[in-house]
Amino acid sequence: MSSFLNIAPEALASASADLSGIGEAIREATSAAAPSTTGIVPPALDEVSAAITRLFGSYGQQFQSLSAQGSLFHGQFVQLLSSARGAYSGAEAANASPLSGLLGANPLQGLGGNALLSPIKDLTGRPLFGNGANGAAGTAANPNGGAGGAGGWLFGNGGNGGAGFSSTTDGVGGGNGGAGGVAGLIGNGGSGGAGGAGTGGLYVATWNDSNTANPWNTPNNAAAVAAGMPVVGFCGGSHCARDHADQLTAAGCSRVFSQMTDLAAYLCDK
Repeated sequence: MSSFLNIAPEALASASADLSGIGEAIREATSAAAPSTTGIVPPALDEVSAAITRLFGSYGQQFQSLSAQGSLFHGQFVQLLSSARGAYSGAEAANASPLSGLLGANPLQGLGGNALLSPIKDLTGRPLFGNGANGAAGTAANPNGGAGGAGGWLFGNGGNGGAGFSSTTDGVGGGNGGAGGVAGLIGNGGSGGAGGAGTGGLYVATWNDSNTANPWNTPNNAAAVAAGMPVVGFCGGSHCARDHADQLTAAGCSRVFSQMTDLAAYLCDK
């Protein structure tokens, strides 16, 4: 019949310190009681008083002798606890060292890079054990985030996809987030990267003769505003009616121009 014993060296150290304090308190109390229990003065000079004094004095001496033996046993017990703590701590360190040298700080990653298992990674591009690397974030040159690496075939989580690059140029969308890496037989797939933010372009409101119900395409204008794009209109053409500018403003235009030079200046400022 097998049994399992779990030892916490920190608990042994704490118990050893507590017992040392208890033993010291008992020794101090015993020493303080010694003069009054071993050196009793006879109450009178008769033989009966002398006999009683010797009797009680012998009890005190026996108590001091037993206390000394108990103190010796107590000290040995405390010493055994301290030695046991050191022995268990040393055994744990000795057992952990070979595994740490073989596997490193991360056991799964260590197994994945172990020389005995490396042919599998060399042949398939994927280890048996270990988590996949996270994808790189997008850049201005490569706006899309990189895909997360695959986890080990047997154990391992997929790496997270890299975030897409956020554009700072008007009208240019942000990069796509990278795909999360696939998990091993046991593990979780990586999360997809967040897409980068884009910046608004410019939307020009136009007249649509075929749409008699809404020739100014007001829903399109509203969608452009919701996307962060300024909506502009032009009312300087010879065909434009007097209320053309008012109709453009009512349709959602934030700026209406009557001369093309004003429109050019506006675009240069943007």
